[in-house]
Amino acid sequence: MEFSDGHLVEEVMGGSTVAFERLMTRYERLVFKIAFSCSGQYDSALDILQNVFLKVHRKLAGFRTDGDFKNWIAKIAVNESINWKRSQKRFQADALDESMQVASAPVQERQVGDRETWEMVKRSMDTLNPANRAALGLRYLEGMSIRDVAVTLDCSEGTVKSLIFRGLKQMRLNMGTSGKVEP
Repeated sequence: MEFSDGHLVEEVMGGSTVAFERLMTRYERLVFKIAFSCSGQYDSALDILQNVFLKVHRKLAGFRTDGDFKNWIAKIAVNESINWKRSQKRFQADALDESMQVASAPVQERQVGDRETWEMVKRSMDTLNPANRAALGLRYLEGMSIRDVAVTLDCSEGTVKSLIFRGLKQMRLNMGTSGKVEP
């Protein structure tokens, strides 16, 4: 039997660890993909994933059971990923550790198909500011609608479109491609 997110949250608030495990299982892939799109590193994405679920557990009492849990947890994942990225810039000069290899190829890499192209896209995304990176990651890597991205990032749909447009434009400049930017 499949329980709604609101029902599971109520169960967790009642002390059910099984309900929290179900929520984690339901959303761990989404959170990992958001974390990986920001960090570009498998191990760091796992650390961010763990931090997100710790925060979710601590803040669960503040969640409205009639709200959209997916957007709520995605927003926490985006914020935690941005915080991680900022902390990396503070503690090391090179935010992208080239020696770190991903243990298993992400779905996005298989979709791109060409490792060199994937690496170029990844390097280009790493140069974007966190807001542009988050908007692009949620829209294209997670397949979220503009509306859902706006809810997750707590901004207007127009702002999301602008972030995506500017992010794509910057990526094209970084990769040396020309052409019309299509959000």
